[in-house]
Amino acid sequence: MQDKQGRPLRRVRAAELISTTLLICGVALLLVAGALQLGAYYAQLRWERGQEALSNQFLPAPTAAEAAESPTEPSPTPTATAQPTVTGSATVMLPPTLTPRPSPTKTPPPAPPANPGTLTIPKLKVSAPIVIVPLVNGQWDMSRILYEAALLAGTGFPGRPGNAAISGHVSLKGRGDGTFRWLEKLQPGDDIIVQQDTMRYIYRVDSSHVVLPTDVSVLAPTAEPSLTLITCTDWDFLKAEYTRRLIIKATLAGQRDTGVPAQ
Repeated sequence: MQDKQGRPLRRVRAAELISTTLLICGVALLLVAGALQLGAYYAQLRWERGQEALSNQFLPAPTAAEAAESPTEPSPTPTATAQPTVTGSATVMLPPTLTPRPSPTKTPPPAPPANPGTLTIPKLKVSAPIVIVPLVNGQWDMSRILYEAALLAGTGFPGRPGNAAISGHVSLKGRGDGTFRWLEKLQPGDDIIVQQDTMRYIYRVDSSHVVLPTDVSVLAPTAEPSLTLITCTDWDFLKAEYTRRLIIKATLAGQRDTGVPAQ
């Protein structure tokens, strides 16, 4: 059989079937592409909200009981107090509050260095100025920290006996990667350098591990000069938050006077 134009009817029907199939496939592809784009937009929106919360709130707000018993200024001998739960925003970079306790000897705390110095991680090609962030009402004020390395007030100072805890962002909203974005690549034996004026302190990585937000043991004081780097890890898209903390532990391996102040 032939159509009005003399073409075989079977070929005409086959061509129409192919055209219809291609049209349906095209529509289906458009729908799938739209769904994927919508899903990506939704995931990005949740990520941005999580990052905004991360930048605005470094630690969960203390409960009324904690605020009542915690002094406004850190003492020279703070003790880590574990908390059974985490309150406030879940997108935090550190465990709950390190509650300071008064020293029985009432020895004045050591004065902070005039210049906290610069943190350098040669393996990661990271160099960031160190900024001391104060402990205000039971939480460290990270509101002004961007690409700096945040030395947590109440912990130790680099180059001195004690555990100096330094934190940094993984990423920043609208600004890309943070200072500690690739901290997970550090391995035992890698160097971390802190330079204060003309003194250079070389720390060597001992361990790298991941902890829960409630684990405050990483901030415990040490007798020897040690360094603890802290950042977020394990992003949960459904919760729009980081669920764990990456901890890098290092001890002082050497120091020398370079004769040249840090830039």
